[in-house]
Amino acid sequence: AGPNTTWSAGDNFVSATDADGKALSLTDLKVSGSVDPTKAGRYEVTYSYTDAAGNAVTKTATITVVASQATIDTKDSTLMAGPKTKWSAGDNFVSATDADGKALSLTDLKVSGSVDPTKAGRYEVTYSYTDAAGNVISKTATITVVASKAAIDTKDSTLVAGPNTTWSAGDNFVSATDADGKALSLTDLKVSGSVDPTKAGRYEVTYSYTDAAGN
Repeated sequence: AGPNTTWSAGDNFVSATDADGKALSLTDLKVSGSVDPTKAGRYEVTYSYTDAAGNAVTKTATITVVASQATIDTKDSTLMAGPKTKWSAGDNFVSATDADGKALSLTDLKVSGSVDPTKAGRYEVTYSYTDAAGNVISKTATITVVASKAAIDTKDSTLVAGPNTTWSAGDNFVSATDADGKALSLTDLKVSGSVDPTKAGRYEVTYSYTDAAGN
C-alpha cells in the first residue's frame, strides 16, 4: 500500500470467452468491486459476462493490499560539549528496513538536521526514507550536548617575606571538579608559576585542567 501504488481491473483479468469459445476482452465484461491501493486490506473484484442465450458467468479475484514494512529506528544520546567531542549521523542510527522488510543502511536514508558538539544545546536530527510505494517514513533522534562541569576554585593570599616563610601550591588551591562534577585533587591539576616567599613581590600561579572533552 502507498501513494505510488496503482491498480486497474486489467491487472487481475486473465482471459474470457463467449458462448462460441471466442476470446473476449475486458471491455466485454462487467466489473464490480474496487480496490484502494493506498490502504492495506483484502478486496474482491467480480468479473461477469452474460452470453446471447442469457447464461451468466462470473469469476471473483481477490486482491490483497499489504502494508509497507518500511521502518526506521534511532536512539537519543547525550554528549559532553568540547573541542574533542565528535558526532556523526551514524551515532544515533540503529536500523531501517524497506517496504519488503529488507535491511537498509544509513546511506539509503535522508538525514536532516545537524549537531554542534562543541556547544551545549538540544539538537534534533531526522532520518527519513521513501519506499517504492511512495510511503514516507521518518524518525527523529534527540542529541543533548551538555556543558562540562569542570571547574577550579583558588584563593589569593598575602605572606610576610622572610627566611622562615614557606609556600606550596596547595596553599592557594580550594577545590576542582572534572567534566562530570566529581572532585579532583591538586595532583590532577597542572600548576604553573612559582613563589619566592623570601622576597617581597607579586606572584601569579595558574592551576589548569583539561577534561575528557578537551575543555
